[in-house]
Amino acid sequence: MKIKLLCFFFVSVFYAYNQFACAQLTFHKTYGTNLQENSVLGADHTYDGGYITLTWTIASSSDINNYLVKTDQSGNLMWTKTLDATDNLLGRAIKQTSDNGFIIVGDIVPTGSNIPEAHLIKTDSVGVPLWSKQLPSPSGSIAQDVLVLPGGEIVIVGQFGNDIFLIKLDIAGNTMWTKIYSFQGIQAGYQLCQTSDGGFAVTGIFQLGQASTSDVLLLKTDASGNLQWARYYGTSTQDHAKSIVQTADGGYIMTGFTVPSGSLTYELLVIRTDQSGTLLWSQSIGGASMDWGFKALNTPDGGCVIGGISNSFGSVFYDFYLIKLSMSGTLEWSKTYGSSTTAEEARYVLATSDGGFLICGNIVGGAFGSGDVYLVKTDSLGNSGCFESDPPTIATTIQCTNAFAALVTTSGNAFAVSPLPIESSNVQTTVLCTNVGLNQEEPLNSISVFPNPSNSEFTLLIDVGMNSGIELIVRDVAGRVVEKKNFAGETDQITFGLLLPGGFYTAELTTENQRKVVRLIKN
Repeated sequence: MKIKLLCFFFVSVFYAYNQFACAQLTFHKTYGTNLQENSVLGADHTYDGGYITLTWTIASSSDINNYLVKTDQSGNLMWTKTLDATDNLLGRAIKQTSDNGFIIVGDIVPTGSNIPEAHLIKTDSVGVPLWSKQLPSPSGSIAQDVLVLPGGEIVIVGQFGNDIFLIKLDIAGNTMWTKIYSFQGIQAGYQLCQTSDGGFAVTGIFQLGQASTSDVLLLKTDASGNLQWARYYGTSTQDHAKSIVQTADGGYIMTGFTVPSGSLTYELLVIRTDQSGTLLWSQSIGGASMDWGFKALNTPDGGCVIGGISNSFGSVFYDFYLIKLSMSGTLEWSKTYGSSTTAEEARYVLATSDGGFLICGNIVGGAFGSGDVYLVKTDSLGNSGCFESDPPTIATTIQCTNAFAALVTTSGNAFAVSPLPIESSNVQTTVLCTNVGLNQEEPLNSISVFPNPSNSEFTLLIDVGMNSGIELIVRDVAGRVVEKKNFAGETDQITFGLLLPGGFYTAELTTENQRKVVRLIKN
């Protein structure tokens, strides 16, 4: 695994939310294996002041697993974990639990089936699985988001077929209640928040007619999951919501995307309502190409920050996109983040304790191959210090309909418990921009490679006396084999890599039934 330190420094800024000065940390860092790391789908603060991120490690279309990256508040790697199952395991959200562990929700596609089944995994504080559960459904089920309440209880939102479910569990995973909400048409719930009255608000999509038209859905329940009201908002085309927060005055901010009439592209969509769901304002934001909003955050001045992706202003395909709006929806500033040789996609943003923001996503291309996890830490004005620009963002007021959605049925349904076998493994790490390589043990023990990093050749040491032949395969960041050697078990060392150009490599050492991979840096 590799961590690439793109830039890391402290900046001092003065910001006027509470009229005080605060030194704010900024950095750009990436984290990855020699596989593809998909975009970060979930992230959370941790009790030690750091962060946890959830993504998928993709080896092939039939081998997708959850991948956790735990860092401290400065982005320094603390540990990683791969959660591996027989079937594709697609985590979609993660939160830290009251026992310092984590809850992950998403779906699994059983072998031989194309119907997803919602799943959840509970881990300890270092990502080791403690238990797992599934929610089979004949028409398919997906868990989209999870919330951990102050008392430790867990609330999950997702969809059963064309309906929305809300489930409350205790910390041991026992069902407390389940609700299924069925409206006319097709619905999906993507994110939820706990409201000031102890209830819950869910946002997603509401589709009454053709697939080419959809609206943003806002669903409000009491603390027991009983529906209080539901509204939908939209234009004459497609409108989706991916994120929701409750504002200080009890209202709601939702973000996602909208398709302007007569257009084939997307614009970032932001909708603000009062506490009863009455529309206050709606904005389409972006440029001439595709722009999406994936996460909304409140700011201390009553406004909001929206994180997402921009193709309108991206240097190559997509870039990270961060915009700041006032309480009334006026655009105050916008930033994109990304280099001219890579593509970046951000799906999650966290507010940080120093008033800044942590943008979580992935980076593709160049030295990062098919994808690595990418974290960008900014100050309160979106400044990160490198690989950023101030794009000519346009914010336009749009007219949205605002109507109540009629509930057809609501019902309870027990959460089906089914053991889900999961293996957990650490991933090796290498920190770039230092002269230290960190190698963790894998099943083939008692080997070492030095020096690492190296400016000439590498030497591999292994215990004498192994009774089988050993194969060494060296690959570059694209997975291409650049060197290959075979040697007998009685040999205690081998040199390699003298002619390799500078860069990042993996050395794969295999015997008949054992394997170890070491990450290398050639200066």
